Amino acid sequence: MSTGIVRWSRNLGSIDAWTAACLFSGSVPNPNCPPKPGSDSDFGQAPILKINLKYKFGGKNRDQLFVGQKSGVAYGFDAETGTVIWSTQVSPASYLGGMLFGSAADDRYLYISNNNADSLSYTLPDGTTTTKASWSALDLVTGDIRWTTVDPTTSVTQTSAYFALTVWDQLVLVQGGSSPYPSSNPSKGCLYGLNKKNGQVLYEKCIKNTPLGSGASVAKNTIYVGVGYNISRVATDGVLALKLPQKPLGFKTYW
Repeated sequence: MSTGIVRWSRNLGSIDAWTAACLFSGSVPNPNCPPKPGSDSDFGQAPILKINLKYKFGGKNRDQLFVGQKSGVAYGFDAETGTVIWSTQVSPASYLGGMLFGSAADDRYLYISNNNADSLSYTLPDGTTTTKASWSALDLVTGDIRWTTVDPTTSVTQTSAYFALTVWDQLVLVQGGSSPYPSSNPSKGCLYGLNKKNGQVLYEKCIKNTPLGSGASVAKNTIYVGVGYNISRVATDGVLALKLPQKPLGFKTYW
């Protein structure tokens, strides 16, 4: 940081020339789309730094970085050298993810979203398959998947997991429900609180006719979340303040 000299860099895919014009190329080539477009498997989130973490291959603890890619792959890096310690394919790739606007972590696990924007079929850790969006917890040291929870939102044609996750106490706060992209179907945005130990849904708040629009923030007993993120879709903009129930989960101490 004192010199600005690049210490290391890593290329984690093939050439990925792509613009949004590639979505509308049709039968006539769009001049704003490269002749051979990539898959748009870039990174749409900042990495998470963990200090003095146990090292997968033994020896001294190391500072490590963790990040999810739109390709559906999560990575753990040695923060000093850039060496890839582990990589895990969690969900299908898509130009809209895969993993998008922010993962979260505590001292043991990386919590990531699986947006699955193209509604492709993929296999869950228990051997079942789904075409829905989901969220997963990965072991920080090994990259192994501990659990995956499929978006339980009902009455929508396609679920989504665009927005940043938040770890708070025993919960992982996630946003599911309708995609913010154009659709003739009614929209529905849902905030879920997942038990970070096993992914069980312990808290739910759904809002009809508007998608949610941000990661959640927590202050005392209140969750704050933005609503109305949309692309060519009618939505109501604003901020929700949601009070948590007093004894929601069977935890002796919740906050």
